[in-house]
Amino acid sequence: MYQNPASLYRLWNGKLYRTVEILEADYHCVVGTPTSVTTNRSIRFRREHFSPWIALEVRSEQTSSRFENRQWMEQSRVDGQSCEGYEWIPRSFTFEVTESATQALCQ
Repeated sequence: MYQNPASLYRLWNGKLYRTVEILEADYHCVVGTPTSVTTNRSIRFRREHFSPWIALEVRSEQTSSRFENRQWMEQSRVDGQSCEGYEWIPRSFTFEVTESATQALCQ
């Protein structure tokens, strides 16, 4: 199992505040099978009409591969794709997944 977290910080009054932590990559083997699953995420800053603040668009793609006899038996295939919108929430000083952000950013 391998995970690569990405954290975003904001500087405010001379202090750094973590605003969000998102797994940028995730890799694991399926127990009892010769299959590995990889999820990669791309993070984009977006400015959209639904909010006066900056937002994050996070797109994910999950792929799987088979490994037998110490060789990759088939090319990675895309098993699924998804998108989430993160909206800046000033009162909590964080980015959070919201329905309005997801609808605006993931069309």
